[in-house]
Amino acid sequence: MPFPSLKPLILISIFSLLLYQPSLFAVQQRIQPGQFETITLQLNILTSVHNNSFHSLWRPSTGFDCSFGTDFYTGMAEAGIIAMQFNSRSSELPDFDGYFIYIGWGKSLQLPFGLSWLGSMRAGDYHMRFDDEEIVAPLRAENELCTSIETQLSRMFYRQVEVSVSFVHLTVFTRKRIYLNFASAGLRYTMETPCWLKEFLK
Repeated sequence: MPFPSLKPLILISIFSLLLYQPSLFAVQQRIQPGQFETITLQLNILTSVHNNSFHSLWRPSTGFDCSFGTDFYTGMAEAGIIAMQFNSRSSELPDFDGYFIYIGWGKSLQLPFGLSWLGSMRAGDYHMRFDDEEIVAPLRAENELCTSIETQLSRMFYRQVEVSVSFVHLTVFTRKRIYLNFASAGLRYTMETPCWLKEFLK
């Protein structure tokens, strides 16, 4: 049985160090006020845009991006998953489900007219599960490094709920790179971090 790829674990470890090692961001021993004060939950619906050579082989379905984040130093740390199905355009190729499991960091800015902008970078494991019974079971799944960048505009809709629109670019590091571009829309809900969780994080 082939060993699972170590590349996703290596990249996730590097990003974990960047996110959770305070000395990389500031020379301080204690977390300053303003860290982990809020938690943001987000659900977006994604649709593929800007087709390329990959899309002549597979057609992405509507996808979902579920994430949670918290304020971390001058930005926001986040973790989440993007899930969608890819339907083959050829009988010779199998359909597959794609899951991007990521961690990331973003920076937000307040804009006029009640708008807010968020730019973020993510990295993690892109898991592909192929729908073909003729493929030997251990080979039906593949894991590759994946990175993404996102730019998002949001506006307060009701109390702690915001509506948002985004553009997301993914790079999957297969032997031949896969480039995916998505437009998305969804909701963001921000709440105060419970005291017990805040103490745990600190």
